[in-house]
Amino acid sequence: ADPLDDRPYDILSRIYLTRKDFKRAKILLSKAIELEPKKPTYRVSYAQVIYEMEDADTALGYLRGISQEFSIDPEVQGEIAILYYRSGQM
Repeated sequence: ADPLDDRPYDILSRIYLTRKDFKRAKILLSKAIELEPKKPTYRVSYAQVIYEMEDADTALGYLRGISQEFSIDPEVQGEIAILYYRSGQM
């Protein structure tokens, strides 16, 4: 496979996310973000991994940090709202 293609990393990370193997998913998502930093889907998935491995505040801080870069992307804004809801914050 092409080492500069980000799609295999995305596919494998989604498989690991569904299997709740967050360490491997985090590694693969990091590689996918390195290859394609402008894709908000990878950043949102990475925030989900942070939420599961650490806590909601860290994941929300990460998403708020990238929300300036992806200010009009509904996927990022929607994930921020979902994480606020999951953590019970307003």
